[in-house]
Amino acid sequence: MSKLRLGVIGCGSIRGKHIQALILNRDEISLASVCDISAERAQGFKDSYLALTGDGDNISIYSDYRGMLKKEKLDMVSILTDSGKHYTVASDCINCGVNVLVEKPLALSLDEVDSLIRIASVNKVKLGVVHQYRYNPLIAALKNCIDTGRLGKLFYAVTTVRWNRNREYYNKAKWRGTKHLDGGVLMNQCIQNVDLLQWLLGERVAEVHAYKRNYAHPYIDTEDTVLALIKFGSGMLGMIEGTVSIFSGNLENSIAVFGEKGSIKIGGKALNRIEVWNVGGKDRQADCILSNDAKNLGQSSCCHSHVYKDFIKILKSQGEPAINGEEARKSIEIILAIQQSSELGLPVTLPLKGGNANWE
Repeated sequence: MSKLRLGVIGCGSIRGKHIQALILNRDEISLASVCDISAERAQGFKDSYLALTGDGDNISIYSDYRGMLKKEKLDMVSILTDSGKHYTVASDCINCGVNVLVEKPLALSLDEVDSLIRIASVNKVKLGVVHQYRYNPLIAALKNCIDTGRLGKLFYAVTTVRWNRNREYYNKAKWRGTKHLDGGVLMNQCIQNVDLLQWLLGERVAEVHAYKRNYAHPYIDTEDTVLALIKFGSGMLGMIEGTVSIFSGNLENSIAVFGEKGSIKIGGKALNRIEVWNVGGKDRQADCILSNDAKNLGQSSCCHSHVYKDFIKILKSQGEPAINGEEARKSIEIILAIQQSSELGLPVTLPLKGGNANWE
């Protein structure tokens, strides 16, 4: 089968990881077109790709993605726009019969998520979402420990994002820090960790109780700090700490799971370092085995590559992407419940009213 023709919509700050992922999958993908409302950003994406590959002079540039959809015969598009625009762009692509891979979050409301899932099914196209941390080799090893019972009965889990985002960061893009396009610290900066928490534990969230504050960013519409307690269906507990108010730079991005037979914490600034790996009283051996993977993680470009690899495989065969609309819906529902709880000052039960998530 020939290479899949890809169009990219949106060329913002996440573009570097996608360019690297495309390069690592260039035997299967041909970058056909690039679109951004800024011609300079679109040209920059093309130039960066050319500089690293030496090919692709015929890559077309567009400022209107609808025009791109009409003129180009595309097998798939990658949507890297502002979060609040994901729904509109994705629905337009799906209705044109084009397979869609969307950067997180898939959308900012459950109605939008459910609509995308529905129209993808009607149009018989694939809908995938970029939750690349699931492909982090350290996270995959942790998942294996949980699924094979090596940690025994699980007690609770904690995920922490202690980052800094300053005024310069928000000034670079007007959509950042807005409720209708950004969605807040959990939806923007922490959704990957929320996804990991529920995916690793493999349980339905039954209730959340949360508090939010804006400590250091009076010039944005959303909170900069959220603390949430999670109760899963079995009664197991989880905690989420997400903030971009840490002085004066990124401090930690971690997830820790505690069970009757082991304790594991993956940390560092980007879930790229084993901080605790004590399973059955043995920690050094596992640390040595996994340390090379940790060194190779960098800023997770390799993880983006695996997202593309899975999506390509599905397009060339059958089945559903590993992270499809239904999977992406789970973390969005949890975040929306946390936001409701923090507004009300009360616990909120899941599923949310009108929700129809398919939990196993």
